[in-house]
Amino acid sequence: MPSMVAQTSRFDRWLAVAVLCAALLPSAWLAWSWRAMPQTGILHDDALYLVAAKSLAEGNGYRIASLPDQPFQTKYPPLFPALLSVVWRIDPSFPGNLPKVMLLTWSCLVAAVFLAWRLMRRVGFSEMESVGLAAFVALSPVAVQFSVMAMSEVPFCALLLLSLLFIERGQAFWAGVFGGLAFLTRGAALPLLVTAPLLYCWRRQFRNAAWFAAAMAPAVVGWQVWAALHRAPADALTLFYTDYVGYHRRDVAFAEWGDLFVFNLNPVVKAIGELLIFDEDSGLGPLTLARVLMTASISGCVRLMRAGRMAHYGWFGALYVVQFLFWNFPPTHRFFLPLLPLVAAGIWREARSLGSIVAVAFAKKGADRVVAFAMCGFLAFLGFEFVRYAYFGLFQFLPPVFAQRREVLADKRAAHGWIAANVRPNAALLSYQDPVDYLYTGRRGYSLRVPPGVLKRADRGEIKRFFGELPSMMASHGVDHVVLAEADYQMDCPDLTFKAYRSVFKDKDRFELMFERGGSAVYRVRPPASAAVRR
Repeated sequence: MPSMVAQTSRFDRWLAVAVLCAALLPSAWLAWSWRAMPQTGILHDDALYLVAAKSLAEGNGYRIASLPDQPFQTKYPPLFPALLSVVWRIDPSFPGNLPKVMLLTWSCLVAAVFLAWRLMRRVGFSEMESVGLAAFVALSPVAVQFSVMAMSEVPFCALLLLSLLFIERGQAFWAGVFGGLAFLTRGAALPLLVTAPLLYCWRRQFRNAAWFAAAMAPAVVGWQVWAALHRAPADALTLFYTDYVGYHRRDVAFAEWGDLFVFNLNPVVKAIGELLIFDEDSGLGPLTLARVLMTASISGCVRLMRAGRMAHYGWFGALYVVQFLFWNFPPTHRFFLPLLPLVAAGIWREARSLGSIVAVAFAKKGADRVVAFAMCGFLAFLGFEFVRYAYFGLFQFLPPVFAQRREVLADKRAAHGWIAANVRPNAALLSYQDPVDYLYTGRRGYSLRVPPGVLKRADRGEIKRFFGELPSMMASHGVDHVVLAEADYQMDCPDLTFKAYRSVFKDKDRFELMFERGGSAVYRVRPPASAAVRR
């Protein structure tokens, strides 16, 4: 009999592995189809990670090699770029090494899915439930989207889950070690250093609290000290690259924090709702559905925590969300990706509770049975919506987005070739996708990022004045050439920014068109004396 139990358990384990591998097939298909990664630079951050990785691999230190002064990278913690640097060491040829980058980033999703499975099993979900919740993660368009981009969200999620898994196993020291590694991937892991020791202390597990803090704190303190010692002086053009806190302080006055909190409430709710049903529409209907889903998920998480399950994950998630309510960048679903397994577990727990209520109501007659039918209909609707939007996200949303980026890159490659052949190596460029242009041309430069506070106010006059300061900024930073592309500012309120940005370069006294093909153009910045002569 024991051997039969062992065989059954082994069979269940292999069946679970097979199911999860099947759930990973859509992301594997996307990773293979887009292994050349034409989407590189779509979020700017991903290209900056690659630039830092290249600098590390070449032995130049942890620097923003795409900026003319090559300052140290003191904004992003170093673990993910260090991981990417392994690819650069193996294959330093860009863009030929991008398929290896894709393999690395997609592999992090595989790790996150299997870790979610083990964590769910550890906290008391059945084998079938654990596999289903992990498969939910594997099929999430949000998780898949960031597994096929050089972004740190999925590696961070995997390390966070690993830390939580060690917590559930009672190994506080190793939980702290991996919590520290999660922090060195994304600074947003900082709440774990607060919630884990506090919860240990609440349970009178003081030794575990000390071990966890002792293991995680060196990573947190070490990075903060290193960044403070190496952070270069910055101005309006360069602060964006080097200092999250400084950029936030410049963009949002302390007196505006209350308004920022209120402004971010709906985006946060919508973003968390998109983890469950991927719908980028921000209308009243999707927002209402997101509110319902978020409320249900919170209720389910509270039920789990009251039962002594996932308490560490739950308290971390609560504090994690709070920090983004005061974040000056618009809170989107990518910021909450590390909470996807928690949100999924919460909604499943609440669905089980609702199912129990429905079962009792069906046993009765009259109005109770009518309500039960209505509840079943709502649950069926949610299930249908998940399947519909998962299919939409994986097969109808992401491929066209990546195809468009491929067209943009193909259009811009001619400009890259012209720059490489005609612009001196030490020239400074201004372009929207400056790290991408550096990777393809070797020419360093800047990008003018519109502060989120300016975009929130949506004041066209303010936008125009902001871009009006561009010529003086370029002069102070020695910018020689400007690269324009049709995709510039398409992700930054293009109706407000695109025309205002383009209008700056219509001044022929300041800018001379040197190259134009398709939607890309290269301008030379005229020296002040030349401009004076023309006037």
